[in-house]
Amino acid sequence: MKLHRIPFLVQKMIVEELGFDERLFLTIASKRTCSLIRKFKVDLDSISITVRTNEICVFVRKDLWDSITFSIPFHKCQMEHSSAWNIGGSIVRVRKAFRDIMEFSLNDDRFDTTRNAVTVFGILLRHLKSFSNIRKPMQCSFRTIPVGFIFALDCGFVFNNIEIQTTPIESVTPEELKVLLENVQTELLRLNVKVQSVHDYKYLRNPDKERSIYRLIIGNHSWVDFSELPAAKVISISKQIPLNQMNMVLKSWVAGRNRDMEIGDFEIGKFSDLNREIIFADVERHPSQITEKEIDAFFCQANNLPSRRFMGNIISVDILREGDGLRATVMETAHDTYPGSKLRRNHPNILPRTINMIYEIDRTTDDRRAALVLDAQKILILAWADRRIAKLQGLRT
Repeated sequence: MKLHRIPFLVQKMIVEELGFDERLFLTIASKRTCSLIRKFKVDLDSISITVRTNEICVFVRKDLWDSITFSIPFHKCQMEHSSAWNIGGSIVRVRKAFRDIMEFSLNDDRFDTTRNAVTVFGILLRHLKSFSNIRKPMQCSFRTIPVGFIFALDCGFVFNNIEIQTTPIESVTPEELKVLLENVQTELLRLNVKVQSVHDYKYLRNPDKERSIYRLIIGNHSWVDFSELPAAKVISISKQIPLNQMNMVLKSWVAGRNRDMEIGDFEIGKFSDLNREIIFADVERHPSQITEKEIDAFFCQANNLPSRRFMGNIISVDILREGDGLRATVMETAHDTYPGSKLRRNHPNILPRTINMIYEIDRTTDDRRAALVLDAQKILILAWADRRIAKLQGLRT
């Protein structure tokens, strides 16, 4: 008896006993079996995507003992002993290279080989989504950026980690940057790219749309507009901003309306009294209103700051922002971050660190505030979102 004529409960029992590769084969065997498999979606443990210099690899794991790797090469191959699969109306050549590795290719002379690979990747990703549920967010790492690949990621999947770290740094278009920053949903985006025609792209804010990125770590920051940072809860800039650019960065940030930013780290190199006034030129400072509880709160939130218990007496100063009034607090202390000769003797590589300043910037239009933290190695901008403000205000009572 044919599978589609079996009673529904029996169909369900049979399909649930199938392995992932068996389900995959049935989805391309015929439209009828494909429709049947899609009724009983398989739960996948994870999907990991790796873009290498010569291929795109998609590693799919159903469980610890059932996994398969799809290899999509950029170069044209003969694909001997291959089969033709009809996936979503496209004919894809497929062969089993090893026990758990399948090679995919689209032999279409209208596209170059890289474009072929990206097309096959998009077809495969959409097909996997049609008959599977993914328990964990997906992973994706880039060693190169094929033309059109970023647009293929905009498919409704939720990512845990997207890492774009190419050597040398590659360029993306403003349209590709828009997809990464506004459309793709990910917990962590590591972004080390150049941007073509950076002035053609501006961050678009949609108050009805939830934030799509939780943590954004930026490598090359030449494309960043510090007055309008992307909408991410935690923003870090991992590469050093030259000291002679810091005043420009601070003034553009102070002049902006970065409502979505909560924590941003800006590396500046060695900080001293000699260059303090240069960095803060034309940035007005006022007596601070920050409380000890609030200081403790953002030290607990920022993992890259030294432990609060190692800090001595802290002197605070405020910066008042004219346009939208965001407040940051800058603390200054001359105390050793790691006091005690015993610790220094047992750990000679630990150097003393001091927090030079923490400024507070106040927003005049509402009660939002940010903290601007400087130490001997870096400057941190800790801007509190509305929920964080409510929490901090609760600490005052």
